[in-house]
Amino acid sequence: MPILVDLIDPALLQQPPPRTLPLMLLPNLLGEYLIELPLRAYFDRVIIALLAGAVLFMWLDAGQWAWIGLSLMLVLRLGLLIWNIRRRAREDMALLKHGVIIQAYVLRVRPVPAGRHKPGGCYLDCAMPVGPQRTSIGSVWLADMHEAQCLLKQGCVRVICLPRAPGSWRLIEGKALAACHYEPPGQGQSENGR
Repeated sequence: MPILVDLIDPALLQQPPPRTLPLMLLPNLLGEYLIELPLRAYFDRVIIALLAGAVLFMWLDAGQWAWIGLSLMLVLRLGLLIWNIRRRAREDMALLKHGVIIQAYVLRVRPVPAGRHKPGGCYLDCAMPVGPQRTSIGSVWLADMHEAQCLLKQGCVRVICLPRAPGSWRLIEGKALAACHYEPPGQGQSENGR
């Protein structure tokens, strides 16, 4: 997840929304997302199977329609990857343009044990008062348990969020900004709800 506050001038966040964003922000944001994706996102099972199918088609000297079908499936799969990156970048652009900076209250820290293919860390649950009689609750996964404990002791953390879209928020302070992943409420909770 790109650190939004590193991509723009800090004085820009002090302006009231809607903010005028720099022209090169969108290409920079898309580049950050492309760099941060793991290699398995580019070469997942479907893409590897399609590339293997291309090698098979070359070996069998397949007809034109087989190549068109294979190419169409590959374009659709890569299009889905690009669509997801675009969706995340648009959400971040909306946060920067229309987001408000508020103090979120840290509710609790939920440790997550290291699994077979999952790193250990913790969830930091936060409550954000986004308007009168309106509170949004969200979780962020942090790799550094010590940083999460420090934020819990601090009690409040600065976030940028969209007042009309619950779940769209980002931390804008803390040492572990680069190693955090955001989830809507309910995801990442254990079976017993804790």
